[in-house]
Amino acid sequence: MDLIHKLEPLALLLLIVVALNWAIDAVFGTNLVNEVLSSNTAEDVLYIAAGIGALMLLPKLMDGLHMAGHGTKPHGA
Repeated sequence: MDLIHKLEPLALLLLIVVALNWAIDAVFGTNLVNEVLSSNTAEDVLYIAAGIGALMLLPKLMDGLHMAGHGTKPHGA
């Protein structure tokens, strides 16, 4: 669990990079990740790592939305 906690900033960084790349690709039609890495294999590895990072951050998101199944949490008085 401690290793996953230490990797959370890297997972978040990967998600931000991929999300910004998709936004730039949608608006301007330019895939910056492909241009920078200049290899489809490296691009695939980055997207797979971002997907794994998203799965790592999913429990934290669910806990933040109170959907983790840890019982009900009081909301207010």
